[in-house]
Amino acid sequence: FTMDVLAENLYGTPASGKKYEMEIRFNRRYFAPKSYNNYNFNISEKEVTYLNNVMKTGITGNDGKGMQQIEGFPFSDLGIVDAKIFTTVFDETGRPVNRVNTVEIATQSVFYGIRRSDTWVGTQNPLSFNFIPVDKNGKLLSGIDAEVTVVSSRYETVIENDGNSYRYVSQRKDRTMMSQTIRLSGSGREIVFIPRESGEYRVLVKRPGSNSEVSLEFWAYGSG
Repeated sequence: FTMDVLAENLYGTPASGKKYEMEIRFNRRYFAPKSYNNYNFNISEKEVTYLNNVMKTGITGNDGKGMQQIEGFPFSDLGIVDAKIFTTVFDETGRPVNRVNTVEIATQSVFYGIRRSDTWVGTQNPLSFNFIPVDKNGKLLSGIDAEVTVVSSRYETVIENDGNSYRYVSQRKDRTMMSQTIRLSGSGREIVFIPRESGEYRVLVKRPGSNSEVSLEFWAYGSG
């Protein structure tokens, strides 16, 4: 995306030939459309993505303007990102003049939601999940593909060598119980899953091919 600077002198004339600095700080924002507050849209990543700050410098032109281009925006499928832009223009004496602007960036065109359901469920009992796709304004979309997966998690204790000694650590092992690609309509889509074994489960939905996903946890109890 492009960032523009317009610097003016005290009486409104263009502040030409002035050095300026622009620092952009990125922060993820929780996405929660008011019309669907019973749905979870929060994105969890398998690998943490660090939103590094960006610094740009330049000199204003004869018209007092400057422009900086951020090539190849590095974030995708992270929901809504707020870019806070700190701009500093220096006058002839080196005195700084500051301004802060915030820009909302949608890193994806489709936001997937899972309707919240019971946290605890008995084994052998059907559990339904409803999925919807919306845009950044919370408007329902139609004809959207989604990859839905249900995984069962187990924890195993293993021995690790940290170089000087051995220690016991707990590691989570996931087993895929169901996985399918579905087409979501404007009214959403419901999927029914029956847990056959006791334990911890997660239902996941994401854009096919993406590493970022929306998830909900639930636990099954009973025989099996």
